[in-house]
Amino acid sequence: MALVGAIVLMQYYSLSDRSGGQVMQLTSFVSSAEELVKQKGQEAFNDLRDANGQWVSGDNYIFVYDMDGNTIVLPPQPELEGTSRLAAQDPEGKYFVKDMIDILKIKNDGWLEYKYAKPGETENSTKLSYFKKVMVGEKEYFVGSGIYLD
Repeated sequence: MALVGAIVLMQYYSLSDRSGGQVMQLTSFVSSAEELVKQKGQEAFNDLRDANGQWVSGDNYIFVYDMDGNTIVLPPQPELEGTSRLAAQDPEGKYFVKDMIDILKIKNDGWLEYKYAKPGETENSTKLSYFKKVMVGEKEYFVGSGIYLD
């Protein structure tokens, strides 16, 4: 796990160098969504789904899962909301939701690179996601977003 963390950290800094403020914008975007969820609780989930709001724009959107891998908010694929994605794999066999949860069992936020189709596309692209734990009452969720690297 330490090796994976070191690799992701190196990718993060490499991406920071290449893309200027893109990584900083991503962390800020996710932190803002986290604050909204802290303030409004589950009511915030509807705000995060709003395609005309600040949380969904082109390839950028906030996703929310609970710590059991259930999809709570996924604007480009609302049909997956309410389903478990714990066993979801990318084309290379990476269990991306499970891996995010595993990271969040160790710390409060994390980074993960995996393959995922951009909204409206069928071909997978490399995606780097940033995600954070957030409590709503007694229930633990995580909010995240990602940037496509290709």
